[in-house]
Amino acid sequence: MWIGGRFRWWHAALLTVLGVVAVALVASWAIVRLYGPAFTQEHVAALLTDALGQPARVGAVRLRPLLGRITLEDLEIAPRPGSPDGLALRAAAIDVSLDIASVWRRQLTVSAVARDLRLDFTVPATSGGGGSPFPLPESFDAGPVHIAIDRVVITGGHVVIRLPEPAMVLEIADP
Repeated sequence: MWIGGRFRWWHAALLTVLGVVAVALVASWAIVRLYGPAFTQEHVAALLTDALGQPARVGAVRLRPLLGRITLEDLEIAPRPGSPDGLALRAAAIDVSLDIASVWRRQLTVSAVARDLRLDFTVPATSGGGGSPFPLPESFDAGPVHIAIDRVVITGGHVVIRLPEPAMVLEIADP
């Protein structure tokens, strides 16, 4: 650092920039670590409640942003009161992983593993043939980002899907 006994001005500028970057990295890591789970927990519950029109509750959230993973623990979606159609869901944990499919086209891929899932879903009766028992879209837009759903895996669960037209009940259980 000392060349010819003098401390150059660009040495001071470089050290200042490195210090500011280090402080910014530590501060952002602390914010994500401390406030990220609570912020995510509130927003996921609110988004699920708005999207489904049913009360949703998330017990806890674990964020691992460097790995691109989020774990939703103790997720519960209560059935609509007084309605025979709808969704009732309870999961011990849902591990969601995000993969970057294409940076240039702003595409993400989402995969999920649901552990100890209990799902009871009645497809609403429609006038033109039965509805889809799996209402998840293949992909959707979230602002400027296009998100595709890759796979959803269920381990240790019990799934019941009721179709009114034709009258059929699909039940899948994993011991």
